[in-house]
Order: sequence, then C-alpha cells, then structure tokens
Amino acid sequence: MLAPAAPANALVVYDPANYVQNALQAARTLQRINQQIQSLQNQATMIGAMLRNLDHLDTTSLSAMTSQLTSLRRLIAQGQGVSATAGAIDQRIAALFPKTSPTSVASGATQARQRIETQMAGFEDSLKTQAHILSEVANDQATLTTLTTASERANGNLAATQATNQLLALAAKQQAQLQTMLAVHFQANALSDADHLQQRSDAQTEMRRFLGSGQAYTAK
Repeated sequence: MLAPAAPANALVVYDPANYVQNALQAARTLQRINQQIQSLQNQATMIGAMLRNLDHLDTTSLSAMTSQLTSLRRLIAQGQGVSATAGAIDQRIAALFPKTSPTSVASGATQARQRIETQMAGFEDSLKTQAHILSEVANDQATLTTLTTASERANGNLAATQATNQLLALAAKQQAQLQTMLAVHFQANALSDADHLQQRSDAQTEMRRFLGSGQAYTAK
C-alpha cells in the first residue's frame, strides 16, 4: 500500500539566500549588543575612575595649623615690649624718644628708666615668641609625617591635591612663624639701638648744660 502524499502547503522549502540574510541580520544584532555591552562597561570604568578621583583625603590638619597661628597672634597681642601696628609703634617712639631734650636730670632719668623697661619687655616678648615657635616643631614634624603618608596613599587626584595643599599650608604656617619671630626680635633690637643713640644725645645735652657758655668766670 502506498502512503498518502503530503499536501503541498506542508512541504518545507529551503531558501539559501533567505538563510544567509537571516544569519547576517542575527550577526549584526549580536554585534550591536556586544558594542552596547562594551560601551556600558567603559562607562562603568569611567565612573569608577571619577569616583576614585573625587575621593577626598581622610585627614586634615588645617584647623590645627589655624589654631596654632591664632595662638601666636594672641601671644604677640599680649606682648608689652613690641607693637603690632605702625600706629602703636609711632606712639611708643614718641613717648620713649621725644624730640626735645629732658628739661632736667630727673626727667631724663625717668625717660631712661622707661626705655630700659620697654627694652626688657621687648626682649622678653622675643624670647616668649621663640619658645612658642620652638614648641611647635614637634607638632609640625608629626603633621608633616601624617600628610606625607596620606599623600602617598591617596587613591584619587582630589585626595592627592588636598594632601599637597595641606603640605603647602604647613610650609606657609612655618614661614609666618619665622617672619613673626624675626619681626619681634628685630623690633626689640631696634628699641635697644635707639636707646643707645638717645643716651648719647642726652649725655651731650647734659654736658653742654654743665659747661654752660664755656667760661668759668668773667674778667672785670
């Protein structure tokens, strides 16, 4: 017996051209998907790098350095022998070194004693300032070690930049301390030099008063 023949519409017809076209379309679709995946991976990598660059430094010494400079300014403001402003210096010079000569030996002695007391206070202020700055050396060394270590371990550009900025701030702080110490020291020395000149001037004035006209007596 013969099997019944299959209907014509049930036969599968193989079309090579259509198969190739479908395969190419599938390959192009897969390629686009791979490109999108690669793009997403690149974006994820870029975002990760940006986050690392924005990672801030986990340590800061700015508040401590600011506090140390504030303490130094407070020490200078409390000083009795130095003046922090030009106006205060002018007043002190006018009081200690008047342009007119003393009217008497007593007034000259009073002015000399005031100058000596001011010089002593100035040198005391200079020594206190030096001692205060020297006491900060150990703190500065510890701060330098901390910031250098943090800079070496910085993961991103932001953290490295912040560490560098704090190191620069430490250098600026030390420079300000040095300038303050020199200013106080030079001001105290200037007062001492001015006092020596004033003593010479007062001595010459007293000598002229003692000698008078230079004539011991007037012949008759």
